[in-house]
Amino acid sequence: MESPPETVVRKFNPGVFQSDEELIRQFVVRQHELETVLEVLGENIRAPACQHLLVVAPRGRGKTMLLARVAAELRANAAYSERLMPVRFMEESHEVSCIGDFWLEVLFYLANECASTDPDLAKELKAAHADLATAWQDGNYADRVRATVLMAADQLDKQLVLMVENFQDLCDDVDPDFGWQLRESLQMEPAVMLLATATSRFKALDDAREPFFELFMTIGLEPLDTDECKQLWEVVSGESVERRDMRPLEILTGGSPRLLTIVAELGRHQSGRPVRWLMERLVALVDDHTEYFRNHLEGLPKTERRVYVAAISLWQPSSTSEIAARSRMDVRLASSMLGRLVERGALVATGGSRKRRYAAAERLYCLYYKIRRKRDGADVVQMLMRFMSIFYNKTRDLDIYNRLVAEVRHDPMIRKGMIDALKGDLGILSSAPEAAIAACDEEIRNKTTETLEWAELMQAKGVALYHLARFDAALEVYEEIIDRFGKDSAQQAREAAAVALFNKGLVVQKAKGAGAAIAIYDEIVATYQRDPDMLDVVLGAVINRDSLHVQLGQRRREALTSFTDIVACYNCDERPFLAKHVAQAMLHRGTLLQVMNPDTWKSGLATWRELVTRFGESGDPLVRPTVAKAYSKIAALQMTRDLAEEAIATCDEAATYAEDGDAVEVLTRVAFALFVKGMAQSRLGQVDDALESFDALDKQFGDMVDDNGLTWRWQAAWGRTLTYYEARMADHGREALRTLYAMVDLGQEAALSDLHRLVVGLAATGVSPDGLADELAADRGKSQALWPLVVALRTRAGQPVRAPEEVMDVAGDISRQIEELAAQLGSVRQTGLGGKRPGP
Repeated sequence: MESPPETVVRKFNPGVFQSDEELIRQFVVRQHELETVLEVLGENIRAPACQHLLVVAPRGRGKTMLLARVAAELRANAAYSERLMPVRFMEESHEVSCIGDFWLEVLFYLANECASTDPDLAKELKAAHADLATAWQDGNYADRVRATVLMAADQLDKQLVLMVENFQDLCDDVDPDFGWQLRESLQMEPAVMLLATATSRFKALDDAREPFFELFMTIGLEPLDTDECKQLWEVVSGESVERRDMRPLEILTGGSPRLLTIVAELGRHQSGRPVRWLMERLVALVDDHTEYFRNHLEGLPKTERRVYVAAISLWQPSSTSEIAARSRMDVRLASSMLGRLVERGALVATGGSRKRRYAAAERLYCLYYKIRRKRDGADVVQMLMRFMSIFYNKTRDLDIYNRLVAEVRHDPMIRKGMIDALKGDLGILSSAPEAAIAACDEEIRNKTTETLEWAELMQAKGVALYHLARFDAALEVYEEIIDRFGKDSAQQAREAAAVALFNKGLVVQKAKGAGAAIAIYDEIVATYQRDPDMLDVVLGAVINRDSLHVQLGQRRREALTSFTDIVACYNCDERPFLAKHVAQAMLHRGTLLQVMNPDTWKSGLATWRELVTRFGESGDPLVRPTVAKAYSKIAALQMTRDLAEEAIATCDEAATYAEDGDAVEVLTRVAFALFVKGMAQSRLGQVDDALESFDALDKQFGDMVDDNGLTWRWQAAWGRTLTYYEARMADHGREALRTLYAMVDLGQEAALSDLHRLVVGLAATGVSPDGLADELAADRGKSQALWPLVVALRTRAGQPVRAPEEVMDVAGDISRQIEELAAQLGSVRQTGLGGKRPGP
């Protein structure tokens, strides 16, 4: 028995050489938009005046497919086919330069549409088209062609649905009177209605002086959501997929139907093939569409093309200044070109005027450009690794990583690509850690220890080991680099040794503590402080050293002077690497000012505000986490100073600071801001608002972890519990406490400690200790881990308790802690119940 033919979903020309039945079967998304279009067209039937439609979306969003599907419905559904006839233009209307040409195109496509249903009329219309095409010099040329079209509509006894794509381009390429002439016909002739598409909402639509002002009902095509991506994927690939596995692909493709179709075809029936095969197919994909991509680029005017290439080469949402710098162009000119590209639909803009970012409307162009610009296969591997780190996870294909380890050992190209990916995206460690280390090891074997290439590979391996918390192994790597290059007088060798020593300090800080790390940073300063080429490493060492001294309660005055000097010396220095050091110095300086003397807290606040003002617009990924941390410190300090309303405003600023693609460090601080906002709202008695903030925290950042290793879902539950109890909503409070308690993992000491502080704080504010003890004792296993706390609560409730003396002693200490907190209730209100002080 023969297997059924595979579904072919056209990515660029839907409907070409396809039956209406195929189109209807393949059209599984955009159902709501289809219903809207058909509803409006249905209401236009026999109406004295028609409502015209404009579908607006960037390229690749499915505009052409929607029009093809509408045309199929108008032909297949008797309710429409008896009254309406689709007249679908091709995607580009290059032959239209005036209103006469427009009606001649209508006549041409109407003849084609009639060919299958009324051959005789089609023959007449083709003859009329041939005759009128030679009469373009006649003064009444346009009127004659339009009259022929309307006569055909009358003969058919149908209204014509003109389907015109890229309407904004058509209007740009015609004579000045075209728009008003077309508007007049559309308003005066109910036999004709227009269903057009545009890549953006062009300015003429909103200008009362322009012909198309308020003429159209517009329909926007948003990116596909997860469920829609899943539906389309299954139609194209012929394979079912779990919803949870579809979310990464939704992110990768930006919800673009075209790009999702391309990727789905790439992986059709090949989930078990080796990584090498996938890499080759990725190159083949680009080759298959090279002409399309090249024509798209070459079709742009030279200056616009230069800006567009700069934007797609950055491969992430980028600011005007970043794109201007990449294109080596004046910012004002680049801004003008970006506006044109957005209007063309080639780029999309996000964010407000101060934080506007531009990115390719169709992400596949970025992929094309990267591969074509650097044809080395290793770059393809790098992109493939990024794809795999998003698409594959441990629940889908565990053995693919085992195959990858094997392949990096014998394929130099894959090894190089893996190492390049590792340098640019440490996220690869979470998806293929063993392969990353294996790639470094294999390349290291092929280098001699006398080469700087060997040192670079060792540095990459050390970074990988550090991020995987393999500290002993990382130390061995850095020691080896230092031993080899530490006494070499050549500048590049000295730089390699200095960087290795600095990284060793980071590892030692994690593995052996602050004191040991300080000694290493002192060594860096002593060795390299007189070398101007080592300024980056030296400043990093100074800041790390002095911040560790502060953590240990040492040399605060010296540290404050050090941070102040760095800001004073380098704040106006334009060398790019200095920005991160100045920002960090300002952050630490603000902390010291508000800690060393309670009277200087406003100076600390002002320093952090200055940091935000100075670097808030920076797109430097090394600076953004510091700015986000400053926001969190400002909000925390405002809370401790009982400035809840100001804290809420700061948290709102922090929330708008984060952008798509930001590092985890930035997003963590934004999550913290949401938590502080909820706490501040709770303090002000804004219970509903506080609960809404905690719900938003859970929804947006729930699976992320904070600096203590606790998820923000835990913190959101913690905040809800506190809010209910502070609002004297005891029943809701008990339910929230049960939810929080259910989340406790006995192996996670931070959660147990957090819960302990919360319960102690609640008891101190007058919550029934007996009721709290009952909630904790309800889970026998978990209550054992909190035994002294339960005993303390029972004792405070006046219940007789039997427990070992050791437990009773600890319970006594807990009871005294509760009493002290109760006696200092005002202080407790400032620092948060149970000592839960908001802070970064």
